[in-house]
Amino acid sequence: MATGARDITLRFLAAPTDVAFIGSAAIAGGRVLEWIDKAAYACAVGWSGGYCVTAYVGNVNFTRPIQSGDIVEAHAQVVHTGRSSMHIEVTVSSTGPHHVNYTTATSCTVIFVAVGDQGRPIPVPQWNPVTADDRERDESAIDKIALRADIEAGRLHQVLPDYQLPEVTIYAVYPASQQLSAKIKVFNNFMAQHFAASTIFR
Repeated sequence: MATGARDITLRFLAAPTDVAFIGSAAIAGGRVLEWIDKAAYACAVGWSGGYCVTAYVGNVNFTRPIQSGDIVEAHAQVVHTGRSSMHIEVTVSSTGPHHVNYTTATSCTVIFVAVGDQGRPIPVPQWNPVTADDRERDESAIDKIALRADIEAGRLHQVLPDYQLPEVTIYAVYPASQQLSAKIKVFNNFMAQHFAASTIFR
C-alpha cells in the first residue's frame, strides 16, 4: 500500500483578524486549534491517501501566546498507526517577521481514522519507527491509548486510594441585593454535592 509523506508543515502569517478580541495582540486559542486541525488533517490525508475523520484531540499544551504579525509554522507528523487510525503530533511554532528561529507555542495530539466510500473505517498504511526518537514517540502513543482506555473505564480512581481532601472553608461572594443567577445556583449545587459534609460552604 503506497503512502504519502509522513509529515507536513504549514507556514503562514498570524493575521490581525486572528486575535482573541479587538485591541489584543495575542492570537485566539480557538484559532490555534483550527490551525492544528488543518495541519493534522492534511498530514492524515497525505499519509492515508483518502478521506479521514477526527477521532480524538487531546494533550493540548499552550506554552506561550502567538502575536499578530508573527510567522507561524504548524508541523504535523505521524507517530503511530493502528489498523485504520493515525496518531499525529502537531507542534505550532512562531517567530517575529525579522527573526528566523521558531519557538514552540502549542503542541497537541490528534487521532484521525481513514474512512471509505461507505463511511466505514478502512486500513491505512502502517508506519514503522526507524530511529530512537521514532520508537519513543510510538511507545508514547501506545501508552496514551492505554491511559485513555483507563479513563473511559473509570479505572483511575485507585491511583490515590488513601488520599483525603483537607477540610477547608469556601466562601462565594456576590451582591446580596441581586437574585442568584442560574450559574451561581448550579455552582452552589455542585459544591454541595461534591464536597464532604464537614466542609462549610456559604
